[in-house]
Amino acid sequence: MPVPFYLNGFTAEYKEKSDFISVNIADSQNGRLFEIWYYGEFLEIKELKYPLIVGTEFSVSKFIAKSVKTGEEILLFDRAFHGYDAMFCESFTKEQIENRPLKKLDIPPSKIKIEFFYGIDFDDEKDDYDFDENGRCILLNGKTMPWEEVKANGMDSIALYYKSEKGKWINFAEEELA
Repeated sequence: MPVPFYLNGFTAEYKEKSDFISVNIADSQNGRLFEIWYYGEFLEIKELKYPLIVGTEFSVSKFIAKSVKTGEEILLFDRAFHGYDAMFCESFTKEQIENRPLKKLDIPPSKIKIEFFYGIDFDDEKDDYDFDENGRCILLNGKTMPWEEVKANGMDSIALYYKSEKGKWINFAEEELA
């Protein structure tokens, strides 16, 4: 399974299971410590020790990692553009996309891991999608994308983690995307 195209050049420690992949984030100089910036709000879930960051009533979540080493900003996930629903089912206004001020997550710089889940058999359902004259898949927002990129960015769920000072992976966001 491929890593979403928007993360090309920023992944390390790729692990593949039957229906998902797990990657750690690395900057262009292999730096592994990041500040986490997000748009969303916290949701307390009784079964979980820590709250999850979810979208707000106004708009959907967005996550950026800022490298401590290089200052690079790496887009971890933007629900307005990534995942099956954002590509083929849900549309967002310009205001919903552009007016999402980011806040810094109040944790020390941390390692980041992302799990991408793929349960959609795009190749089996390829006839259900529309393509332009260049063979690019037409998304709901009218933009087009190469088929391999559709399969990589069209995950059906995602989970984001940071590594605590005690060495434990803490889930700070997860979303169903299909």
